[in-house]
Amino acid sequence: GRYTLPHYIGLDHSKHLFSFNYLLIYLVITILVITQVLPWTCLIVFVTLPRVHRHVRTFVSRINKAETFGLAVVNYQLIAVSYCLGLAASLVML
Repeated sequence: GRYTLPHYIGLDHSKHLFSFNYLLIYLVITILVITQVLPWTCLIVFVTLPRVHRHVRTFVSRINKAETFGLAVVNYQLIAVSYCLGLAASLVML
């Protein structure tokens, strides 16, 4: 059969890795804005933080692909769209 990451590193480590990846997104964006690699308008991504955090807590508390996989997709969409809006806003402000 297919072996996924939780099979190799364990369910608890997988939950921590899943949560850490989202934390890393916000941390990297912050660092890139501070170092002026990204425009400050990309900080709009932080508007998504409360909802993404709630989704991550739900995902980690009850791992059931049928119920919670959609939350990961929604998180991706929230972050990607807000990031793109931040980039677009910086272009408009030129």
